[in-house]
Amino acid sequence: MARRDDDVRTLVAALQGDADGRGELAEVLADDVVMMGLRGRWVGREAVLEGLADPAVSAMAARATWSDPTAEGESATVRATLPTNAPIGGFDYGVHFDAAGRINRVEQRLLPAAPLEPATLLLGDDLRDLLAGALANRTPTVVAYVDADGRPHVSLRATTQVLTPDCIAMWIRDPQGGLLRGIETNPNVTIWYRDAERRINYQFYGRAHRDDSDTTRNVVYDNSPEVERNLDPSRQGVAVIVDVDRVEGAGPDGRLLMSRGA
Repeated sequence: MARRDDDVRTLVAALQGDADGRGELAEVLADDVVMMGLRGRWVGREAVLEGLADPAVSAMAARATWSDPTAEGESATVRATLPTNAPIGGFDYGVHFDAAGRINRVEQRLLPAAPLEPATLLLGDDLRDLLAGALANRTPTVVAYVDADGRPHVSLRATTQVLTPDCIAMWIRDPQGGLLRGIETNPNVTIWYRDAERRINYQFYGRAHRDDSDTTRNVVYDNSPEVERNLDPSRQGVAVIVDVDRVEGAGPDGRLLMSRGA
């Protein structure tokens, strides 16, 4: 059992990007070893070692806290727990041995992320900059609302912007548009921002209303992208304000959860 535990620790070292560990692991892998997990299915010693050299594998493994191996008959398990703000909770690895005592199968099982405790709602400069640059970045927001008949609708919005630390605003060019009619009967809306390249994904949940005050209209119009302003030069549109109640998603620093009144 002690040897198997050592072999599992060698596997962990290889997962964490240790080149020496990969060399030692080669000595304890069966020729026909199979490794299955998030990055795919690798068959054979060379394929497994090549897969473990992937920087994406070692980057995730290096962030994890690893348990001691636990032997279970002809197999052993070890758990990698990721930080609480990671998009997943971590992995369980099932390591199986053949009759000669070599590792012949490794199964990686995904662990769901633990629930986050909500932080105080604060739409800071990072979110302000994301929304302000959304059109130029070709990642305009998607706004979801429900009409008077209870039908859900989604639409792309290029003027979405942070107005205050707990409010988002939009300039709606058509005063008779569906979104304005919808929020008259159901103010609940969801705003979705996604940048797949940078792995950013945020949802903003809140209650929308129109604001016809000159001050708010001027601010929202003036902070809209130039191309949107040029489509409504006489300012015939309407400023819509969303009182944000909740923000959730994930970005460069990991998962995010903020809630009004948290």
